Amino acid sequence: MRLYLAVPPPLLREAGKWGLTPVHMAYRIAGGVFMRDAGFDAVGGTMALRVSGGAGPELARDVLRECRVRSFEGVFLESEDGTQLSPFAQALGAETSVRYGSGGKGYGAFISTEVYHGSFAESIRKAAGSAPFRAAADLSVGFRLYSPPCPDGRCKRLTRAEAAKYLATAGRSFFSEKLCVNYTAVFSGGKARFLLFDTPESVSSKICALRAAGIESAVLLYSENTPGTLRAAIAAAGK
Repeated sequence: MRLYLAVPPPLLREAGKWGLTPVHMAYRIAGGVFMRDAGFDAVGGTMALRVSGGAGPELARDVLRECRVRSFEGVFLESEDGTQLSPFAQALGAETSVRYGSGGKGYGAFISTEVYHGSFAESIRKAAGSAPFRAAADLSVGFRLYSPPCPDGRCKRLTRAEAAKYLATAGRSFFSEKLCVNYTAVFSGGKARFLLFDTPESVSSKICALRAAGIESAVLLYSENTPGTLRAAIAAAGK
């Protein structure tokens, strides 16, 4: 399995020691304007492109020109406000590798790895079965606070510091083999909730499930990971 590491420009040098293909978090489209972070000058890797307010196919020309200048191998496309970007993704996908949303002709798909009920492996197999060939897993690693049942996946994402406060007073934690995640019971707002969090063990189990489902690539966010989870991911991916 091929791993990609999504990295903001200030952390690019630090993240480079892991030897994974970088996904440059330096680009966005807002108000119909294609923008790059000031001072960004890296070459190689892949573009992460966040879009708010939509993007017309005519903007694809500017994005593709940047990909050629920077020798990017493709674009990971994200709609920040839920606006459909299929025509834009189609225009990009005619010339470069693109992954966005549920996928379609000319571009691949993202598969979410945030699972809150049932089986992680079954959920991934189902998603992989309906996805086009160039599917990639969005391998989110972090801390999530939720109240069961959680059929729609709504939860509160926590920073490492916020989660540490809960974990300091929580009782015993457990590893769910079905969900491939660690969890513990905590109290928040006077209510009992579950805190889900990842460790090297859970990251390794997720990647093993992804490989078994035939998923050929996954994207990790550098700021979410620790050296331990990155090492586990690389080992499980077979690099």
